Amino acid sequence: MRHPSVMLGALALIGCASAGAPNLTPGPACAPAAPTGAVGYTAARASMLVGRYSVTLIDTSGTHPVRMTAWPSVTLRLADSAERAAAAVGAAGHVARTDLQLVSGRPVSRDGAIEVDAGVLYFGCRDCVAAEREMLVIGAVAPGAFWGTWTSDLGAGPPGTRARQPAGSFCALREGPGA
Repeated sequence: MRHPSVMLGALALIGCASAGAPNLTPGPACAPAAPTGAVGYTAARASMLVGRYSVTLIDTSGTHPVRMTAWPSVTLRLADSAERAAAAVGAAGHVARTDLQLVSGRPVSRDGAIEVDAGVLYFGCRDCVAAEREMLVIGAVAPGAFWGTWTSDLGAGPPGTRARQPAGSFCALREGPGA
């Protein structure tokens, strides 16, 4: 699966989604900022994020904001004590996680993982030097949704340059029961 940041960059360049990017669709009308009544995210509120979400990125780094659903179905669950203990230990080529709170609902590996560590939702290999990854800083939560800001690390561009680093705000809306 390609990372949304790569797909957003391609979309901006060619003006339409490619056949290789089936998960990138126009985002729902979720607000770029948390509504009144949402509370700031803390580790004590991690259980509020358990569930399946559609995550929409609002890329504000270009000349025109682009709203795209980057991950149409992401399931988060609380990390268990064994996962937290294993994550806290650094390994060759892997940084120790300081406060692993949530992981994806599917089996987790360190490469290509979806995890919430210290209030940041990571998509992609955060330990890889040349990998693309998205970092979503969770700022606010409410029943059925959470919001924040995001950045993407696309790595190097042409020799001697860096690729444009997309960034903006995001919202995640719960899907299914309890939405």
